[in-house]
Amino acid sequence: MSARSPQEIRGSIERTRDELAQSVEDLRVKMRVMTDWRRQLEEHRTAAIAAGAVAGLLIGRRLFRRKRS
Repeated sequence: MSARSPQEIRGSIERTRDELAQSVEDLRVKMRVMTDWRRQLEEHRTAAIAAGAVAGLLIGRRLFRRKRS
């Protein structure tokens, strides 16, 4: 293993910081996209409608059963 000069070490550290900053920014953007419920709803409209319908039916059945008891 060759000895590196302090300047080479500083350069390496600076490049690593830049790469880390870019990775963090990329992750931030991905998280923003993944947690944007409006975009998710737009992209998965059919599934959202089906889930809403099923939830409505289940709630309706439960309420109907309570009124009959």
